[in-house]
Amino acid sequence: NMLQTGHFGVFSVATNANMIEESVQREPPIPVVMSEGCYEGIRSSCYADVQRLMFYSSLLSGAYGFSYGANGLWQASPKEGYGASPHGTAWGGPSWQEASRLPGAVHVGLGMRLLRRYRWWQFEPHPEWLEHHAAEGDRIAPYAAGIPGQVRVMFLPAIAGESLFEEYRLKERDRDGARRVAIPAGLEGERARLAAIYRGLLRVVDVEDDATYSAYYYDPISGTDVAIGDVLPQAAGAWSPSPPPVFQDWVLVLEAEGARPPP
Repeated sequence: NMLQTGHFGVFSVATNANMIEESVQREPPIPVVMSEGCYEGIRSSCYADVQRLMFYSSLLSGAYGFSYGANGLWQASPKEGYGASPHGTAWGGPSWQEASRLPGAVHVGLGMRLLRRYRWWQFEPHPEWLEHHAAEGDRIAPYAAGIPGQVRVMFLPAIAGESLFEEYRLKERDRDGARRVAIPAGLEGERARLAAIYRGLLRVVDVEDDATYSAYYYDPISGTDVAIGDVLPQAAGAWSPSPPPVFQDWVLVLEAEGARPPP
C-alpha cells in the first residue's frame, strides 16, 4: 500500500500519520510504504526538520518503508532550471546536483541506520509507552515503537515542546474584553518553561517489571549517541530521563541486553 500524503510541510505530517495509522490497521494486513510526501525544498519549505518528522512518524507508526525525495531530484532539474509545468508555473528548486546534497537525506539515512541496530521489521507502534504521544488531532508530537521487553524507540520532536507548553497557559480576558495570556505560577522564566516542556516530552510509562533496560539519546542530526544509563522506573512503571544536552529533535532509546541482533 503506497501512500502519497502531500507536500505542505507540517500540515502534511498529520495527513501522513493518519493515513499510515489507518492503512496499517486494515485487514488483511499488507505492507504500508510512505512513497511520496513533503519533498525536501518543495515550495521553499519541507526542509530537514520536516524530513525527520515525516520519517520517524512513518516508521514508528507501522510503515514498512519511507521514500525520501527532494525538489530538483524528482524532476531531474538542470542547473538552468526545469521550466514551467503544463499548468504554467515552475516548481523551481535547485539543480539535481544541489538537491542531492540536502541535509534531510542524510538525516533520513541516519534514522534508518539507528533502526537497523535492532529487528526493526518486528517493530509495532506503542503509543501507550509515552505519557504524551501523537494521536489524531495532535500529530506534531512524540512517536514510539519497538518490541516489548527488548527495545523502545521514541522520537521526540523539539517542535512538539512548544505546542505542549501552550497547554499550560491560562487564557483569560481583561474587563475590557481584550484577551491576555497568563502563565501559571511556577512556570515563569525560561528555565521553568523548558523544564515543563521536557517533563511532558520525556515521561516514559508502562515500563515492564521484568525488563532491564539501559537508555541513550540518539542525535538524529549527527548520528551520535548520548548515554543515559540504567532505567530505574518509579511507581507504576513511570520513568523520566535527564534532559538531553541540546534543545533539538532527539530519539530516546531503551534497550535490553540482546536487543541487537548479531552483526
